[in-house]
Amino acid sequence: MWVVDFTYIPTWSGMAFTEFVTDVYSRRIVGWRTMAQMPTDLPLDAREMVFWVRDRAGHVVTGVVQNFYAGT
Repeated sequence: MWVVDFTYIPTWSGMAFTEFVTDVYSRRIVGWRTMAQMPTDLPLDAREMVFWVRDRAGHVVTGVVQNFYAGT
């Protein structure tokens, strides 16, 4: 199972928006993306990184179900 953390941090040159995809079992960050703005591509790029890394390592990535939760 993977969980996603989306956060933003103020810096001297503006905001930095970052998304981390974490593997719950290993507690390892398996994908991430940082940008100066918050376009739709930011979370999608982080997830694509996970699929690319897992596929390249020879792990099966077909059948993955993504669940989005925008809780407070």
